[in-house]
Amino acid sequence: MGRLKTYVPDSTLEEIRRLYEGGESIRDLAKRFKLSNNIIWTRLREMKARRRTGEATEQDQEEEQDAHQEPAQSEPTALAKDETEESEELEPPISDLIFSSGKHLLLQLYDLFQDYQYNAREYAKRGDAEKSRYYEQRAREAGSLFQRLMDERVARDRAAYEREYNLAAIDGRETPAPALIHATPEYDAELQRKRLAEAREAEENRRERIRTTTSAAIQGYGHKAKQLSSIL
Repeated sequence: MGRLKTYVPDSTLEEIRRLYEGGESIRDLAKRFKLSNNIIWTRLREMKARRRTGEATEQDQEEEQDAHQEPAQSEPTALAKDETEESEELEPPISDLIFSSGKHLLLQLYDLFQDYQYNAREYAKRGDAEKSRYYEQRAREAGSLFQRLMDERVARDRAAYEREYNLAAIDGRETPAPALIHATPEYDAELQRKRLAEAREAEENRRERIRTTTSAAIQGYGHKAKQLSSIL
């Protein structure tokens, strides 16, 4: 595994933003660009803020200067970051890590939930119980928020929810989150009704084929019986 860096050039950040909005997960982007998950979240959030103000932050300018002055071997690894960077990255609330993009809000939350779980496991492997507990707590917060938003969405507009996610998944059409947005009572009930209706239709079709075939066979036998009687 290569070394990870904290400074992200604007050209690289723009490419990361484009890939993320195209649907690539934070974890995959972190592996591709050799950055930590939290660094990507933080830099994307800062990029959004700069776009709003049209100005670069002082932190970006300082980091750019440091990147040209400091040797590459001083860069930290994935989770063993210096205390200054660590304290900065552990502070933002989950709501600050969710921003508008081409990706669905619930998918962003689920990605964040998975990232926190991953970090908790990695810190546990490294023997850092405090950081592991911290990320476990963050994972619970993200998971709880994800479930709450799911419940609110269903309660607010059940018809639209089912049409956008559940029915699309049932009909075999592509959905924004076929593996995430389907574990609801409404989905299970609708899926059960659809399967039952399909089973009834298939059974009725089978019986109709049997009736048609049997009727034709009886008529054929009757005609042959009449022919035989006339001959005899």
